[in-house]
Amino acid sequence: MPHTQAFAAAGIAALGVAWLIAVQMVLTFRTSDEFGLVMGAITADLAIGFAILVFVVSKLGSERVMTLSVLGVALATLMFSGWPVWMDAVEARSSNPYPSSHRDAQIVLEFLAPCLAGLVVLWRLLVRAYRKALGQDARTLWPWFTIGAGLVLVFNPLGIEVVGSAIAPSATDWLASLWRFVAVVAAAVLVVLAVIEFALRARRLRLPVQAEV
Repeated sequence: MPHTQAFAAAGIAALGVAWLIAVQMVLTFRTSDEFGLVMGAITADLAIGFAILVFVVSKLGSERVMTLSVLGVALATLMFSGWPVWMDAVEARSSNPYPSSHRDAQIVLEFLAPCLAGLVVLWRLLVRAYRKALGQDARTLWPWFTIGAGLVLVFNPLGIEVVGSAIAPSATDWLASLWRFVAVVAAAVLVVLAVIEFALRARRLRLPVQAEV
């Protein structure tokens, strides 16, 4: 079983990533009035995921069950993000006299995106700690550096605006075609980097364990 420090580090890292993404979305959407409510819900969601994973690791000791548990929490999170009662509660906190035409999507995303990112971080760090506790190889084929770069690239005010304009441009957005081109090129570059990182990791996995990533 992993050390207590590993559980604490995973929980703090997951919450930190979720908070950073949530702050970026609040700055972009200008929804500071509802930040407290949304962040409280994000924290509760990650706390539930954390408790479930701790139980699975300590009582069941199954990496497969850990993965299935995270997928279950992620599915519940997805369903909750569009729950009308939740969306109405968030909307009631807003004092913006000029809401976005994509307001519903904003409410869903400002809760869903941080939660899913936090759950992925939590799952990966606990799987890593679990493997290390068993003396197994903790390395993975997942292109985590590219995934991290993608999160940094997207979840900032400029990145969110570009992606939003590319996916659902407003009628007055004359640069929508440009932003769509930029988004497609950036996505293509990330895919290429992910493939390269995957190949490098696959090559490393064929070598004896020297340094873990």
